[in-house]
Amino acid sequence: MIGKATAENTASALYTGGRELVALRIMAELSKTLGPRGITVESVLLRDIQLPETLRSAIEAKQKAEQEPLQMQYVLTKERQEAERKRVEA
Repeated sequence: MIGKATAENTASALYTGGRELVALRIMAELSKTLGPRGITVESVLLRDIQLPETLRSAIEAKQKAEQEPLQMQYVLTKERQEAERKRVEA
């Protein structure tokens, strides 16, 4: 039941922003199973997800690689704006 909700997502999703979606799926599964028994599930919190070190390192490396082009784009945009400002000032 819960394993299915987590297995349908990547480890990266569990480790990063997709955690809320996984929690909602787990909550839906628990509510479906426990509701007929009179138990109400109000929320599911995923706080301390521990992944193997190699997997965690790979996820962090991928995130860093994804951020580098965005950072370069930001720097280039800022430099263009500064050049434009100097051109107008001159």
